[in-house]
Amino acid sequence: MHKIYNPILEGFYPDPAVIVVDDYYYMVNSTFVYFPCLTISRSKDLQNWEIVGHAVTESAYIDMSVYDPGRGFWAPDISYTNGRYYITATLRGNDGDALEHRQMIVWSEKPEGPYSRPVFIDEPGIDPSLFHDDDGKHYMLLNPSVKIIPLTDDCLHQAGPARLLYEGWNKRKTEGPHMLKKDGYYYLFMAEGGTGDGHMISVARAKSLDDEFEPCPHNPLLTQTDKSAVLQRTGHGMPFKSPQGDWFIAYLCARKRGGNYSLLGRETSLATLSWDNEGWPVINDGKGALTEIVIPDNYPAPMKKTESKSFDLSKPLTLDFLSSNGFLLARQLYIDNVTTLTLHPDKASDEAFGLMYHYDINSYIKFGVQNKGGKTELTVKVMNRTKSEEEMLMGLSNLEKVPSDLTLKINTRGLSKEFIYVKGGVETAVCVIKDCSFLTDEGLSMGKRFTGPTYGIFGFEGSKEAFAELTHRKLQPLPSDL
Repeated sequence: MHKIYNPILEGFYPDPAVIVVDDYYYMVNSTFVYFPCLTISRSKDLQNWEIVGHAVTESAYIDMSVYDPGRGFWAPDISYTNGRYYITATLRGNDGDALEHRQMIVWSEKPEGPYSRPVFIDEPGIDPSLFHDDDGKHYMLLNPSVKIIPLTDDCLHQAGPARLLYEGWNKRKTEGPHMLKKDGYYYLFMAEGGTGDGHMISVARAKSLDDEFEPCPHNPLLTQTDKSAVLQRTGHGMPFKSPQGDWFIAYLCARKRGGNYSLLGRETSLATLSWDNEGWPVINDGKGALTEIVIPDNYPAPMKKTESKSFDLSKPLTLDFLSSNGFLLARQLYIDNVTTLTLHPDKASDEAFGLMYHYDINSYIKFGVQNKGGKTELTVKVMNRTKSEEEMLMGLSNLEKVPSDLTLKINTRGLSKEFIYVKGGVETAVCVIKDCSFLTDEGLSMGKRFTGPTYGIFGFEGSKEAFAELTHRKLQPLPSDL
């Protein structure tokens, strides 16, 4: 037997949807205001995942910079029919926009893409998924509660009015619907209870889409009531069948530390899915959210994950990087980690540039250099909207002699971050910020905070080529459109 360890995707990877293609598992996750949009990952063993594409890769299609924090692309789904792979997600506008909810659909002949120019169905609601029935008809499922919308044969347009399919079992924030058909039943999996503590997965079934749906006697199939457990905020799951014929469900979760803070945002975990004698699904044999699950020997043995917790941003860019607010960023994958960036201060301008930790425009930390009065200043600045509308200066050091290379280093230990610069092999501490809870979902009561902490660079908004020159990095192009 083999073991799978949860989370299978650490860091800001919420709202998982999974499809199986040629013995590979493909997963798509929410990205909100980050670009490129809707990350696609691939795995052979369910444990190790590599980013292979994104659903939206052309900034000309959608300008993500106009959206407030926490908006953008929510809760994607991936499916296959008639030789095409489809990804759908909600484009959540800003409060007060004429259209606050638009349901996007893109397609490709490959699960990793590149995907087509987006089309939109302007039906209010969130968390769309596509269901392809065995009679050749196609539908979109959508909240509030669960609505069903008939689609055209190409799955790109609405073919009739939306109607209520099911109100939900918990009837509180019923969302994230996914449907499968098995043994003559339509099974409707739902997220309920909100995205925080009390999040859950429920299911109902019916013999026909026109029949009344019956709730599962095992509801909630998954939730977390033990506040001391590792995996919290469990919910929003999508079931899938492995090439070996077993059922699993990918779901979102969070790990808390330092109090009530989800330090890495909402992550993706995996559970086994079985069926009882009455045909009802059961998750993890009713044992709840587990930090490890056991799979049979006829699966590829999961390779041990690389546990490097040191990240050098002076290395080449890959598809792991996202952008937001003009920053190039990567997801924070470990609660405790070390991040470094080698700069060239002789190229510094009056505008600061350097290393940063970022949640959104309301909460971030910048650690960088800039020219001022003939000297290169090293600064640590914090944006925490709950304390100040302006950036607060946390530390300052003048570099009398500018080295040819200067390395910035941030040591993260839970909620604490230590800021260090390195020159001539000597490390010098600038300051320590002991409470960085403002970089978490729960850290501020401001807007919609659904993402997670990222780290990366700032001050290179004008040109990726200039950034490459400053840090001696080679940019990898993103996939082009079809």
